[in-house]
This record gives sequence, C-alpha cells and structure tokens, in this order.
Amino acid sequence: MADSLLICGASQLLTLRGHGPRRGDSLSNLGSIEGGALLARDGLIAAVGTRAEVEKLPEARAAEKIDLGGRVALPGFVDAHTHLIHAASRAEEYELKIAGASYDEIARKGGGILNSVKRLRATTSEALKKRAHAALKQFAAYGTTTLEAKSGYGLDVTSELKILRLHQELAAEQPLEIVSTFLGAHVVPAEYGGKTGGAERYIQLIEQNLLPEIGESRLAEFCDVFCDRGAFTVAQSKQVLQAGRQWGLAPRLHAEQLSRTGAARLAILLRAASCDHLEHVN
Repeated sequence: MADSLLICGASQLLTLRGHGPRRGDSLSNLGSIEGGALLARDGLIAAVGTRAEVEKLPEARAAEKIDLGGRVALPGFVDAHTHLIHAASRAEEYELKIAGASYDEIARKGGGILNSVKRLRATTSEALKKRAHAALKQFAAYGTTTLEAKSGYGLDVTSELKILRLHQELAAEQPLEIVSTFLGAHVVPAEYGGKTGGAERYIQLIEQNLLPEIGESRLAEFCDVFCDRGAFTVAQSKQVLQAGRQWGLAPRLHAEQLSRTGAARLAILLRAASCDHLEHVN
C-alpha cells in the first residue's frame, strides 16, 4: 500500500509504551524491542514488534520499506519551551550566567528580554524567517519532531502578531510540528515600564488589541505569562490568562524563576498545561 510504511532492521525499537507519566523506576523502562520493526499507516503507528512478527503482516508486504541497518529507532523528541523567532543569539548572556552573574545583573549590562525585544522589532520578517528555518533544520537533525514556540520578544501589537504569523507560515512550510504560544505578557515593554499604571495599560493592550486577533485568526493554542519579580504579579497573570482562555487559548505559566511568588499555585488553580522554570518552588 502506498500509504503504508515498514521500518525494519532496528537493533532496538524504543516504544515508550505505558499509561500516564513515568516516575521512579519506570523511567528506565523504555519498552525496548530487540530487532524491532514498525508498520505505519497514513502517518499513524499500526503495529510494532520483532521484525519477524511485523513483516508477516499482510499489509507489510506491500508497504514502502526502510531498513535501518542496525540503528536504534525511537520516538521524536518534543521540545516544550522554545523561542523559535528571535533576532540574535543570547549565548553571551549564558556565558555571564555561568560566570555567576544574576538575571538582574545581565539585564543591567544590556542583556535580557528587553534587549531581545529591541533587536526583534528592528528585524524584518524575512530575516527572522530565514533564521528560524535554519534552527528548524538543526532541531530535525538532532531528532526533535515537535516544538512549542513562544512569542514574547515583540511586546507590541505589530511585532507579536509578526511572530505568531511566522509560526503559522513555518508550520506549513516544513515537516516539524510547531505548537504556537502567545507570550505577550513576557515583561512590561520599555515604553510602559517605570510609569504609573504602565503594566495595567499594557495588559489592556493585550486584552483589547492582541487576544481578539489571535483568537479569531487561530494564531496560537496557548497563552503564557512570566509571573515573577520584575515581570507580572500573580493577580495580573491571572487576569491575562483568564482573558486568553476566553479566546480559546489554554494557559501556560513561567513561574518561580527569580523568586517565590505563588505562581506555581496559580498554575494549578488554572489547570495550566505547563509551569516552567520553578527554581524557587518548594
């Protein structure tokens, strides 16, 4: 069958079979099949087993065949937190962090989120897309097949929508699955920062000018907020995430990265899809 695929010749086939998350000793049980084979139909797994078991299936005889020549076959990796669309590397900031610099010290040296925002706003969609295509090729080369991609380096209407639309275009142009997340509430942008009521006015912009367009155009599946010192309070984060939910966006949360704020508890209360960082959770 033209729509069937037989993958055989694997020294090991890792199925990762099971129900629910793996914990404790189960983390070492990979569901490995020595000399395994896999039959797929219309992009879905139809059968797994030893090579002899799978190859004797009637459908396997007519399937397109790939022989792995003794390699290991395993499910694709899922990268659950990326910023696919960005204008420049932040590698120098990681070097500072390794050397002992704090998040706040890096920001004072001109790094951090707002520096990335400034660079992205000045970069064309074409240049951003070219950079993202190169990154996607690297993802694929290392075995990633699905990635969650956050916005959050635009922080104005034009730039945030530019990022999300690029996610949509890239998802249609290459084989990796891109799951888009709106992170407009990453930090308060410079034009609102340090001003009385600045955070509240920016949240109003998110609610009135961004979320309706994102929801109506289906530009994202999730809404994320950085709930921490120097970003958004628990109350502000709840407001944004509840507004996102009204437009069909499931909540995610950056929580307890720089300080203990109670953001992880908020994630639980809102049944968030994920709660990232958690360096200060207890």
